[in-house]
Parts: sequence; structure tokens; C-alpha cells
Amino acid sequence: MFFKLKKSRISPSKIGRPSFSRLLSRLPMPGTLCLGVEYVEDEVRAALVRAKGREREIMEFVAVKAPEAGDDLPGIAQLQEIRNRLNCKQNIQTVFVTPLARLVVLPMNRERVLSMRSHLLTEAVKWEAETYTGVPGHQSLAGVEVEKLRVEPGQIREELEEIMVQVAVLEQNIYRAARERFRMAGLKLARVYPGEVCFHVPLLYQHEESDRGVLEIGAASSGFALLRGGSTLAINAMNVTAEMIRAHLDGRTMTDLEDSLRFNFGQAPGPLPVALTGVGAMDHRIVAFLRTLAPTGVEPVLLQRTSGLTAAGSEEGPMFATAAGAAMRELGGKGMQAIGISDAVPPAVRIRQSIYLMPLAAASFLFVVLLGHNLLMRYQESDLSERRRDIEAQLSERKKEHDEVKRLEGDIQKVEEQVRELRRQVAYVRDEWDKPLRDRIKLYEALILHLPMTVALSDVRENQREPGRIFVSGEAVSASAILEYALRLREDAGLSVVVRRLEPQQQARGKGASHRFEMHLEAGSGSKADQT
Repeated sequence: MFFKLKKSRISPSKIGRPSFSRLLSRLPMPGTLCLGVEYVEDEVRAALVRAKGREREIMEFVAVKAPEAGDDLPGIAQLQEIRNRLNCKQNIQTVFVTPLARLVVLPMNRERVLSMRSHLLTEAVKWEAETYTGVPGHQSLAGVEVEKLRVEPGQIREELEEIMVQVAVLEQNIYRAARERFRMAGLKLARVYPGEVCFHVPLLYQHEESDRGVLEIGAASSGFALLRGGSTLAINAMNVTAEMIRAHLDGRTMTDLEDSLRFNFGQAPGPLPVALTGVGAMDHRIVAFLRTLAPTGVEPVLLQRTSGLTAAGSEEGPMFATAAGAAMRELGGKGMQAIGISDAVPPAVRIRQSIYLMPLAAASFLFVVLLGHNLLMRYQESDLSERRRDIEAQLSERKKEHDEVKRLEGDIQKVEEQVRELRRQVAYVRDEWDKPLRDRIKLYEALILHLPMTVALSDVRENQREPGRIFVSGEAVSASAILEYALRLREDAGLSVVVRRLEPQQQARGKGASHRFEMHLEAGSGSKADQT
């Protein structure tokens, strides 16, 4: 029976922009790691996958034989060996693929399904699936994925009353036992997936822009998936195993085996051949047999690894497709994780269950807010006080600088006054302090320079009562000679001349002087008339 799956994270509108994912893959980002573990029969298979942007790359895969026959879960020793061989860190995110997780498809009322929240729908389908799985609803865990209808171009969309819901169911005790084993091996179990929803996932990332058919030939069951444009169009679960095909080839004819395979191969789009995964893809007889049934041919999937830590070759890649697909589905976000089985309590339920804590949480939140506000106010007050001290220190420093400037201005003013006084004194010393001496020298020089041959000086002295005035007395041949002498001193020498006395005298025998005179001389041009 065919059924449609929820569309993967890659939408048709994004198919035309693959360069963005390639650009993200080239960026130097660490990426998110997830370990996918599958346990089938006596072998534990694991694939370490890294999500880097929109790209998914398989770091390494490894297979370990499990000697504990009959145990439905992998042993702790095998899980530890896988973790050590893949060099995984402690408590790495891990998903588990097991046939114990059963997958069923249920038709349910469309309005009821679309109106229910995800956690309510998960709880409801456990009871709906009880009839098909035999696991009581109160003892089971479930994952749910609702069908997303695809409308082909030109197709009329019909409003149906029912919608297909895909349900994965696992007993709670099995899940808890698996989680405990993974924990003791140093792994953190996040979800459990049925193999039917994982084997084709690696092809979703390899063929985002093309259509492809994928066939899994497993040891316990088989499945056929149709991929279109990076999303899963349909999955068909088949009751066919690798051992059944080998028996058919050995002559033990299986009824309807070839018809079932031909029907599924007929659904595969061309021109690409159908991709083969699972242990059957590693058997050359099975691959050659399937090529005779598929119109477009078949080819085993080659999973590319980014490292070579183990001796496993690329020809072993098909049997690790389910483990790698589970890890890729876990890294694909909530849409692809919905079908995974987990006992984690949904956030809405966790909030409802702890509603009695809301007042305490609100009071705690208010206390934290008020405490934070108080601490903020204290910090601001301390900061303002510190800034105030800094400003006061700056003001004090500025006041000292201002006082110093005033003092220096006063000193400069005093110095300028001293400079002016010194300049005045220099000017006095240079121009005025010896002026009386120079006037006296000038006066004496004028007395000698302008003295006529007919005049003789008998006395030259300074008037003590009138400083600056010179008293001159002498004799001359005639009065005219005396007046001529006085005129020269006045006009040529620029002296102030006052003839105080001029009188004739009796000539003595042998002498030519006939007049005696007295004059008062003073520097500077005078306007006084001669007096006799």
C-alpha cells in the first residue's frame, strides 16, 4: 500500500537556489554532529553525520558484530566500541533505528486532525494504532507525521473527509531500556525511528533537483520510496527480504515476488536508475536479478565519507543508508523529527503540568527584576558619585590653575612696570643725566671758541645761588669788542648773555686794555638786552 509522507524541509520554491547551501558548506563553521545507530539481527551499524548549513555530510560509518544472540537491543560494549572507533565525544546526540519501532498508516478525520495540537494528536493516535500494533496505548510512545497533499499542475484538488496519518509506535519499556544502554555507553539517545522512514533520506540530499526511486532490500523487510524534487512522494512497505530473493534465485519460487517488485519498479521515474540500499544491495546476484525487473535499471547507493578512520570501503555504503538517514532526519529540524519516538514532555504539557508554579515563578521573576533594578540603581549611584568626585577634583585643579594664572598676570604686570621704569632710567641715563655737564662744557667751549683777540678773561666762575649761570669778567681793548663778543656768544653759541657791567679804565703804561666788563651767561638762547 502506498502512502504519502510529510514534505521534507526542501520546498519546490527553494530548489532553484542550490548555490546558497553550497556557499554555507564552504564557510568555516563547526557544524552539528549526530550519530545514527541501527541494530539488525546480529550487527550494529552506525553512521556519524554532520550538518553544515543546508548540507549533510557523512563523516564515517562502522559496523560491529553483536555476539549476544536473541537480544533486541545492542549491547553496551558494542555501543562503546562504536563511540571509540568513531571518536565521538561524551553524550553525543544519538538516534536509534530498530524494527521494534512499528510503522502504521491510519486514515483519520481531516478536521479533527488539523484542529488538534501535535502533542494531543500524538496521544490520540497511540490508541488508534493499538489495534494494528497490539501495543496498549498507555504503554506505548508514538511519533506522528500527517500527510501533505501535493497538487500536480492542472490537477483539481478534491476536499477529502479523511487524511492519512503515519504513526510510529514503540513500547515505553523498550525505549527506556534502550536509553539506559545508550547512556551507559556514553551516548545521549534523542529519538527512535523505524527503518521504513530512514533508508531513503540520504538520497533526498543527493537528488534535490531530480526524481528518483529508492529500493531497500533488508534482512527483515523491504521498502520502496519515490522522491520528487527533494521531498518524499510516497513509500511502499513490502514483505520482501534479501533471504527471500536468494531463495527465489535458488529455485524456491516465491509467489508474487517478481510481480510485487515489477509493480514498484514501474512507479520509478526515469531516466535515473532505481537506487538500492540495505544488505541486498551488496549481493551481486540480487543486484543482477533486480536489473532484469527494473525498466530504468538499478544501482547500489554509494555513500561518500569525508574521512577514512575505518577499513570499510565505499561498496559497503548501501547497508549504512538507514543509519545515516536517521541521523540526517534528526538534523533536519522539527518537521523531519516528528515521526521520531521520544518520551520528552512537550513544552505545552510541561507548562500545563507546572501551572501551580506560575505564581512562584512570577514572584521570582519580579524579585529578580526588582533586585536587578536595585543593583542597577546602586551601580548608577556609585558611578555618579565617582563622576562627581572626578568633576570636583577637576574643578579644584582648574581653580588652582586659575589662581596661578592670576598670580602670573600680576607678576607680569609688575615686571612690565619694572621694564618701563628701567627704560625710563636708561633713557634718562642716555639722554638727560649729563645734560648740565654737556651744557657747561658747551658753554666753556663757546667762551674759548668765540673769544676775540682784543678781549681777555680774568675770571670765570659759577653762580652758587643760581646753578646753571656762569659769571665772567675780563678786560677788552674797546667796548665794541666786548659787545661783539657778547653778540657772538648769543647768536652763534646760542647762549643767554647779560652784560652786567661795562666801564672804561685808565690805560696803564704798556697795556692796551681800556674797558672792564662783567657778564652772566646761561645755556640756551636768551632775549635779554645788554645792560651796562
